[in-house]
Amino acid sequence: MAAAEAMHQACVGGLRRHSVEVAEFARSLSTTTRQYAPFIDLDCLIVGALVHNVSKMTEMAVDRGVGIRRAPTG
Repeated sequence: MAAAEAMHQACVGGLRRHSVEVAEFARSLSTTTRQYAPFIDLDCLIVGALVHNVSKMTEMAVDRGVGIRRAPTG
């Protein structure tokens, strides 16, 4: 599924790529805030980053020959 109609990761597979990038960014950010590190549940942080756009699967549609667009349910 695409992450957007026309902006970042507006291609088939873009949502997966975007979610992985957000998870990698969140993980790297968690290591730069050392004073908060003991309070960060890394597993929850990664899962939250991976599923933060889970509703995009119903929001976006890929029409062969037309492109990526918002789905009627979105």
